[in-house]
Amino acid sequence: MTTRYAKLSDLPDILKIEQSVFKDEAWSENMLAKELELFSCSRNMVILHCTEIVGYLISHVFLDEVHILNLAIDIKFQSLGLSKMLLKKFLKNFTNPVKIILEVKENNYIAINLYKKLEFDSINTRKNYYKDGKNAITMEKKINYKNVLVSTKR
Repeated sequence: MTTRYAKLSDLPDILKIEQSVFKDEAWSENMLAKELELFSCSRNMVILHCTEIVGYLISHVFLDEVHILNLAIDIKFQSLGLSKMLLKKFLKNFTNPVKIILEVKENNYIAINLYKKLEFDSINTRKNYYKDGKNAITMEKKINYKNVLVSTKR
């Protein structure tokens, strides 16, 4: 398995995975295309088996904050650790202090457990976030943050 940055020509493969994984909550072709175009804040990756795209990650990167907007693995390649592999590769891109933020459906226990194993913390719940009325758990991982002690002069 290899990873690389996603490009607009990957759209048909990403759309196919998006629709099979997320079904009624899938992003539209237009939404995905906009994310794959070269926006200055987009950082998107794909994971490949040989030359076949089997998963993707879509994110926005701001100064010290990264929002993972979407992460999916083709159904026939799930449960092989590819989400973890892709996410770990993505996280290695950040050497400066940064907060990585994502939302995950409250009943997606497999994803929640993965994020916890990668040291994401639950920080909030967004009520009725998804089309089906389910809540989203907002999770955050801080990379390269140091504990700073604040002292005051007496």
